[in-house]
Amino acid sequence: MTHPERARDYLEHIADAIERAWSLMRGMRNKIIHDYFDVAWDVVWNTIQQDLPPLLKQINTLLQTKAP
Repeated sequence: MTHPERARDYLEHIADAIERAWSLMRGMRNKIIHDYFDVAWDVVWNTIQQDLPPLLKQINTLLQTKAP
């Protein structure tokens, strides 16, 4: 496998992971908005406490990264 092929495969893997993450976030948002009375609020709270801080850190890192 050549370097360009490896780079392409890596970028595709990253793009898939990002899409999965956004899909999960959209799903949670839709559950909260459309099924408010059946939301597992402990899951929402755990997500806020555990998953949001690393996500915010990643977003801030991306925002500070200069485009080539």
